[in-house]
Amino acid sequence: MGHIKISVTAKIYTHMVDEVFEQNRKRLADYANEKEELSQMA
Repeated sequence: MGHIKISVTAKIYTHMVDEVFEQNRKRLADYANEKEELSQMA
C-alpha cells in the first residue's frame, strides 16, 4: 500500500478481514435459520 509504517497497513487489512469474516458469519447464520424454518414446515 505504500505506508511508512507496516502497522498502518496491518490495521487496514486486519479491519478488512474482520468485516469479511462478519459478513460470512451472518450469511451462514441466515442460511442455518432458513434451513431450520424450512425443515419445521415439512
